[in-house]
Amino acid sequence: MQNAEPVLDVIRARHRARADVITGEQGAGKLACSVREGADGKGPRLGVPRRRPTSLCRRAGGGDASRLVNGNGRNSGQVLLGNTVRPEALRRSFIPTDGTCEALPSPSLQRPDLLDAPPERQPQPDCAEAIADGVQGPTINQIVASIAASYVEKLLAGTCRWMASYFDFDDGTLRCLPADPKLVADIAGLHPNAVAPPAARR
Repeated sequence: MQNAEPVLDVIRARHRARADVITGEQGAGKLACSVREGADGKGPRLGVPRRRPTSLCRRAGGGDASRLVNGNGRNSGQVLLGNTVRPEALRRSFIPTDGTCEALPSPSLQRPDLLDAPPERQPQPDCAEAIADGVQGPTINQIVASIAASYVEKLLAGTCRWMASYFDFDDGTLRCLPADPKLVADIAGLHPNAVAPPAARR
């Protein structure tokens, strides 16, 4: 993604480097794959919960680094942010004293279906060939890069309020899922009080 590099240079210049922000998902055992053919790019059907700022800082005594994973099909895809591979580690992830969040489910917890191996396929053409063949939309890489860069910018500033974005530009939709205690608890299989003590909720 050559077009994303100038954006990342601006972000690097405005914010100090953070060693805990990486891409990929090392602790998941498999790498997340891109949206497969037939995926709608709309993500899970959930209500829209309230928003909270996300710092995703490392917890005392260790913690996982933040993962930003993205993938796309022809004109749809997703960007997922998280830093915790184990659901149990999401307990008390929303901090009561300042209303922030220090742990979110990793992309593999948010969308385990993305770890399923797609059927064996022929070698993929490069982006230019895929655009020429009509397999990939001409602006999809720029769209994914812009959304991912927005996550990085807000994450470095400590103001990121989202944990997932799903887009489908054939349908003209973009949906961001906020970092929310109830949503995180649903993903982790925990009670909302385990993720956010009652004093932390507004």
